Amino acid sequence: MDSTTNIKSRLTDSQTTETVDNIHHRMNAAGFNYNVARAIEAHGEVFATDPLYGGLYFNHQCTLLYILLKTAGAGNNKTKDYCMSYLDGHSALRGKLDAAYASKDFAQLMGDPEMPPNEPEAIASELTTSGSGQSLKAVFESEYIGSTDRLFINTLNAERKRFAGTAAAQHAYNWSISVIQSSGMGKSRMVEEAGNTVFTIPINIREQMPENKKAYPPPDICVRTYFEARRNESDEKQRIDYMLFLCKLFDKAQELVKEHCSGLTGPDLARSWATYLREGQKDEAVGSNRRQFYDNVVESANKASQDNNRHPFELERLMKSSCDKLLSTLMSSQPDKSGDNVCFVYFDEAHLLTLPVEKAYEGHERNQYHNLGTVLSMLINYRVFFIFLSTNSRLEGFAPPVSSYPSERVTSGSKLISPFTELPFDIHSKNMLIERRPLTLTNAADVDVMAAFGRPLWNAQRQVDPSSCVFEFAMNKLGANGVDWKTSDSTLAALGVRVGITFDQTIRGSYLIQSKLVESHMRMVYSISEHREYMHTGAPSEPVLAEAAGRYLSSAGLNLKGVSVEGPRRLWEELSNGLMARGERGELAGRLLLTSAHDIALKSCYGAYEPKKNTPWYHRPIPVVAFLEALFGEEHHQLIMETKSTNPQGQVQKLSTAFAGCYVFFSHFGLADDTEMISEYGLAVALLRGVALQAKDGQESVDAVIPIHMGALENPILPATTSAINLQFKNRQTARRCHIDRTITVSDHKKPVISIVFEFAAKTRREGPIQANEELCHSGQSTKQAVCDNYHYHFTARGCNSAVFKAIPSTTEFQYKALLGGASFLEDFPRRENKENVEALLAMKPMLSGKRGETEYSIQWKGVKRKQA
Repeated sequence: MDSTTNIKSRLTDSQTTETVDNIHHRMNAAGFNYNVARAIEAHGEVFATDPLYGGLYFNHQCTLLYILLKTAGAGNNKTKDYCMSYLDGHSALRGKLDAAYASKDFAQLMGDPEMPPNEPEAIASELTTSGSGQSLKAVFESEYIGSTDRLFINTLNAERKRFAGTAAAQHAYNWSISVIQSSGMGKSRMVEEAGNTVFTIPINIREQMPENKKAYPPPDICVRTYFEARRNESDEKQRIDYMLFLCKLFDKAQELVKEHCSGLTGPDLARSWATYLREGQKDEAVGSNRRQFYDNVVESANKASQDNNRHPFELERLMKSSCDKLLSTLMSSQPDKSGDNVCFVYFDEAHLLTLPVEKAYEGHERNQYHNLGTVLSMLINYRVFFIFLSTNSRLEGFAPPVSSYPSERVTSGSKLISPFTELPFDIHSKNMLIERRPLTLTNAADVDVMAAFGRPLWNAQRQVDPSSCVFEFAMNKLGANGVDWKTSDSTLAALGVRVGITFDQTIRGSYLIQSKLVESHMRMVYSISEHREYMHTGAPSEPVLAEAAGRYLSSAGLNLKGVSVEGPRRLWEELSNGLMARGERGELAGRLLLTSAHDIALKSCYGAYEPKKNTPWYHRPIPVVAFLEALFGEEHHQLIMETKSTNPQGQVQKLSTAFAGCYVFFSHFGLADDTEMISEYGLAVALLRGVALQAKDGQESVDAVIPIHMGALENPILPATTSAINLQFKNRQTARRCHIDRTITVSDHKKPVISIVFEFAAKTRREGPIQANEELCHSGQSTKQAVCDNYHYHFTARGCNSAVFKAIPSTTEFQYKALLGGASFLEDFPRRENKENVEALLAMKPMLSGKRGETEYSIQWKGVKRKQA
């Protein structure tokens, strides 16, 4: 079979829009091979073999693919950027290109299934999926909001000055910092903006994205390939090649600065350089200037690596010399004596460098991040700062405990620079509040209002693709795109968003689970201790993410049955593992109970769960009466609804009347920072976000507060029309009198307020598990307090089971009991109803009883009169 017949037999309709006969008629194999060889020669680029990979260098493979498609003609209008992106996602084609180049038989490759389809390119149009949406590039490059870029620059300058004059052992190990934060917080945008003030060399080494996923900025594929090729090299070989890479990076950057930015200094130079590199950049690929810059760097570094016979000390000297020349060029026209950083080099999507060593051997025990860090420590006397950031950063990779760093830190500098976590939040809320003023409960539940709160990602998604569902987008981010083996972590993350969870910082395992939740499940990192032994993470108030968390916990496809079932089960598991803080068991159980009641009330008000695109299901208002009925068992509804406040001054309404036409609006809990946040003004703010509040530690009288909107859905949200459900959670065997001071949250004593004390571990009284106003009727109450309680509806609920709370399914009672710390041994004793068995148990003296002791040991004090109290 000749080559032409071979091509004809292998081409299919799925690979080309041309007919096979047309190609056969237009092109014969020999002629095609000749034309490709001529095109390669005319291109003027000498193809070379990468000694580490064993085939052509990646950029040469891209050029070859481009020449093949261009020579084939007839509808092949692919650009070199397209070829680079395509080849990056079809690694099997790389070997076939190498074989074709070696044999010079290019025609046989044209019918290969791995080859690009022979049809007009449509990548650019696919990125803007809505006719009214903006491209990723346009949204990314829109005007920067806030001053986080300036904060970041000042922080790095301050870090450099902090170590000035310190002893060598107390000096910084190297001038590098990790920017660590969960997805969608604007890490890439921050360093890009900083590059308009400080001269910055940007490097993006993101792996190839799946075809249905888009990300911006685009990667520098050849740089990523350079590092990937060295992943399994020895530690010494990696360090040598990283020195060569930096040496060529500094040299090529200096050449371009002299050529394109001559005479400029400071921010003017930084902006000119950034503009030069951005020129021609598209959603899917970097521009020609940036691509050529890194092609030259990588090609030179690869050749130097292949030809290298220098000692590492000599390479270190060359790298330092190249760095010094670049910095001198940057400061040539205007010497800078401030001591501030002159140059930034950042690695975006740098988590690829932190991958563990696949097969350790003598001489190769450290990952690429550690080896690169050693090289960077050699530049400690130069005013260049290296930055590592990643959308999916694994915290233990970028911020491992100090003990896991290499031993040379002891002599060359021991201090690590703490990661930067202070990324922008709520940057779109101010404009939204002005544009949508006055806000009501109706428009507070609007998708665009919701997207204005929280991380910038939600607003960006609405701009890029307003026709797609931002809640599904957020649910995929929260749930790791539905990966089965991550369901357990995804469920925990979703509960963290809705209920709020705190991890035990003293347990090493909590560091690892929090790391995973930040990496893949949208949990946010607040701070990492200087010694990096623990971190503080959380889930701040984000309405879009709260809606997504509710939807995830009810995902039928994952067999998840909602927060009332998944919450007790998953939190009990985590507490059993010892990773969650045990000091707040009662409060955690309380927030879970209230969230479950919220979701039950939704069903009673709006019908069966039926999520719709860009219309929230969980983040919507609920009548106060419906919420209380969903919280408590039906047999208690009459007592609660007909309760009147005590100490009436004039006519006081029963609860159902006082709160008729009033609403609660919370899809999640957020942590209040101060007492002002749980006052009327702060509660009105909480209503705007649709969040209930967890009081800070040590807050007097209340543990949590649910805001109440006193008015219709279309009435403006105002402090004057905001009331509260005050909540206190107790987990004690013996209940004691507990009065909630309503003035802490609602100072207007003529405004109705509800307070509920949960005595989870207390036994139910003879008169029932729920008492109304018992704490407001005692004789010790002052006249002033009595006046404040005129419109105060105060309840105490004892127990934690389905008989008391409708929001606790009977199947989860044992999990709530475990969540609260478990029952006593006597409560769990299976024969506790049999007096003789109980006596036999107590005779084992699990506890020492004074009453029994007096009977058993009275012979010791026979005749001694007992002293009367």
